[in-house]
Amino acid sequence: MMRFDTVIIGGGLSGLVCGLQLQRSGQRTAVVSEGCSALGLMSGAFGLLGRIEEKEVSNPIQEAALLPDEHPYRRIGGAMEDYANAAKGLLESIGIGMYGDCTKNHYRLSPIGELMPAWLSMEDLLPVGGTGDFRGKRVGIISFAGFLDFPTAVLSRALRKLGAEVGENVLELPALMQTRENVSEFRSVHVARRFADGRVFEELAQALARVASNSDFLLLPAVFDSINQMRELRSLCENLNCRIGCVATLPPSVLGLRLASALGQAYADAGGVLLANNSVEGAKISRKRVESVRVDNLGADYLEAGAFVHAGGKFYGKGLQSSREGIGERIFGCDVICDGSREEWLGNDFFDGHAFSRYGLRTGVDFRALVSGEEMQNLYVVGSLLGGCDSLAEGSGGGVALLTALRVADAIVKG
Repeated sequence: MMRFDTVIIGGGLSGLVCGLQLQRSGQRTAVVSEGCSALGLMSGAFGLLGRIEEKEVSNPIQEAALLPDEHPYRRIGGAMEDYANAAKGLLESIGIGMYGDCTKNHYRLSPIGELMPAWLSMEDLLPVGGTGDFRGKRVGIISFAGFLDFPTAVLSRALRKLGAEVGENVLELPALMQTRENVSEFRSVHVARRFADGRVFEELAQALARVASNSDFLLLPAVFDSINQMRELRSLCENLNCRIGCVATLPPSVLGLRLASALGQAYADAGGVLLANNSVEGAKISRKRVESVRVDNLGADYLEAGAFVHAGGKFYGKGLQSSREGIGERIFGCDVICDGSREEWLGNDFFDGHAFSRYGLRTGVDFRALVSGEEMQNLYVVGSLLGGCDSLAEGSGGGVALLTALRVADAIVKG
């Protein structure tokens, strides 16, 4: 039997942040991670609250009061701003520089040129104040010959609609051309590996200097393993009176992988135990307390702990599972917020909102899970697995993950 203060199920954003915060508070924790998290899909930006009923939000802290009572932010209450600032500080403490303010959204450019409300943007990205930023400006879009994960034509059309004068620049860098043996091997992560070579990066810098002299903005695909490389390019372009920034590529996301790596390393450095490529298959529960969980690759060994945190995500992370009988949570049998009829799970149109996006676990005080209507004493829920919010429609996924992870960590430490 292995004993910890807290065991966290799920090694994504909310699981690792909760684990790191607990380790820094003096606890001994373990994170059980089944596989790759959704961080590999992220844009490099976090939304706190971008929309309420399709109306754009300007001040997330202030306008969160308009959300339904069951929403995680309403249940965090007046501490929301404190937790938002603490989340930004935690990310910066592990070397992930962030731009943004929880009391005022800015915008980020999506790969298809949409301006998306954002709370925090990684330092690589180009923060945008609004649609007027590009009007009448010369924008150079940079890509690489044969690189298909950055849709420059779509991005160009969108920027022209915003009033920009757009030029597409496809660079043929010899070192990258050598990398491109076939299309499937020429992805963002492969480009990032090549730019880790200082000589290849210098070749890029020289090419960008030529383009920057005729541009007000330069937009590049987010393909840099190190923020220091982006800082070098930014310094170069500032001397030429040109703003430079990255736009997320299609997955896999180099920015997301960088964040996942930094979180994992910080958690390990703090003394946390990461049980990678493992899944929790069952639990021993007595008198509304979880005593231990069984992990598939540990044989007969169980993990015992004083507290357990469920950060398993929704359907992608297998925290929720659907069948013909309904939607359920398989490890603890937690109560789920969902519609009973399968016909109600989906909207009539693929591009409409779907009810299943807001499904999640029911929780009580301090996000403790409910089982058969009764609150568990030591089982907590964080991140996208929580019910009561539609993170996709609201643009709140990153914020819900970060703030609930820190809120639950505080509840566990305070007992």
